[in-house]
Amino acid sequence: MKCPYCGSEDVFTFYEMVYPVHLYAVPKEVAVKTPLMPIVLDVCKGCGLGYNTTPPDNDTLEEIYKNYVYIKPSQGIGSTKNINIINTIKKYVKPDERLVDIGCSEGFILKNLKNEGFTNLNGVEPSAMADNIKDSDINVIRGFFSADTFPEKSVDVFTLSHVFEHFPDPFQIFKDMLKCLKDDGRIIIEVPDFEGYHHQHLFYYSPEFFMRFADDLGVAVREIADYSTGLMAVFTKSKTEPAEIKYNYDPVKKAQETEKRLKSAFEKLCAFFDKHKGKTVYWWGSGSLSIMALAYLKELKPEASVQVIDNDLSRQGNFIPGTDLPVASSENLAGKNLDAVVIASSFVKEIIDGNKKKGIVINDFFPIYDYWTGK
Repeated sequence: MKCPYCGSEDVFTFYEMVYPVHLYAVPKEVAVKTPLMPIVLDVCKGCGLGYNTTPPDNDTLEEIYKNYVYIKPSQGIGSTKNINIINTIKKYVKPDERLVDIGCSEGFILKNLKNEGFTNLNGVEPSAMADNIKDSDINVIRGFFSADTFPEKSVDVFTLSHVFEHFPDPFQIFKDMLKCLKDDGRIIIEVPDFEGYHHQHLFYYSPEFFMRFADDLGVAVREIADYSTGLMAVFTKSKTEPAEIKYNYDPVKKAQETEKRLKSAFEKLCAFFDKHKGKTVYWWGSGSLSIMALAYLKELKPEASVQVIDNDLSRQGNFIPGTDLPVASSENLAGKNLDAVVIASSFVKEIIDGNKKKGIVINDFFPIYDYWTGK
């Protein structure tokens, strides 16, 4: 498939797999009906864009996003995920400027900014998680962002934290944001750094692509940086400021290295299950990485039982798509010794610290995300 941005046919396929289309815990009646879909990811050698060549159709994606339950930092789950984008916002945005967080989820970023003294805070969120914000100082629009969501030249800053990779047409969304931005407006985007190989991630961005994209649109890249939470890019509508490009790489080589680490991580995961053959493996996490890894394991039929744990109340009682595995709470494990634990989350330290508070002793654990990313 030729590149959807520049049209080049000089592309490289770096990942192929079959996963359930829902990549988070869902009610049992949804889990058993969740279809398996192939995922094939390419990277363009011309512009540096990675992309999903087999995306779900737009109706499926819209239904997923309307019902999606993302991690909830307010429950102590993933509170570290937004640290870097919050710090970047504080660096580039004045407290009284009009800021719009697209895909604001339960409003964790906005509420933190309010506590930091920001006074003109707005969010856009299609799912019911928007209803959890309930703050008269934060204006939240329930729905999908478009060029008509805000008047022309009425917004100072747009922020998108792990959202830009989900749009079927991110290039038009970016143009729509530019239309709504004031002349000195900024766009702050954080995305996975060629990570997260699943159906809802439609694009994989590189510094090379962001710089090409900005140049094509006549806007400036103010900063590009790499953090443990992802790739951060700051764009300015005007070209008055010099750029700080702290991070760059060859996108094809990056894609190859990332895929190689994922394959290695899954192989080591299989070895971990072999090591604990006949035991119960307690599996922390019910999001995309869990569904990816459990789908891989299902094909191998490991000789160990799995008990999935998630501290997010909204996911407990749901099931892992593509399996018959229910999601349980960790409360019943308080004070117990666990021989084998898999942590399928980027929030390894938070999970371990939470277990210590409950008196849960982990004798052996396998952090998939750390093995995959090397972070």
